[in-house]
Amino acid sequence: MEVIKYQKEHNIIQECGENEKGYFMPFRAVVRRDKLSTQVRMVFNCSSCAKGNLSLNDCLDQGPNLNPSVLDIILGFRKFKIGFCGDIEKAFLMIGIAEDDKKYLKFCGILMTIARTLKLCK
Repeated sequence: MEVIKYQKEHNIIQECGENEKGYFMPFRAVVRRDKLSTQVRMVFNCSSCAKGNLSLNDCLDQGPNLNPSVLDIILGFRKFKIGFCGDIEKAFLMIGIAEDDKKYLKFCGILMTIARTLKLCK
């Protein structure tokens, strides 16, 4: 898949050892032919779990909601004559992952017809 190759070349993902323990995230590719920039994207399901076990989402600290409410955003546009908006599509790439936590962000992918074990690193 081109998306995996691109992410590997840009250090978004990296290969990990075959004997490395951790959690494997199920994922699938989502294809959107109507999009010009990102037609294929990877979607991970961190809510999945084996019977009697916790999912990755169950093990994460929720923390406070840092997203502003939609109403606050709309009302903010009424304060001034000019409003600005931006595209933060790739903002998640700015988030760093602690080395110890990368073992919980692994997935199996097909890269150049060879099955490889990969993990997220950004």
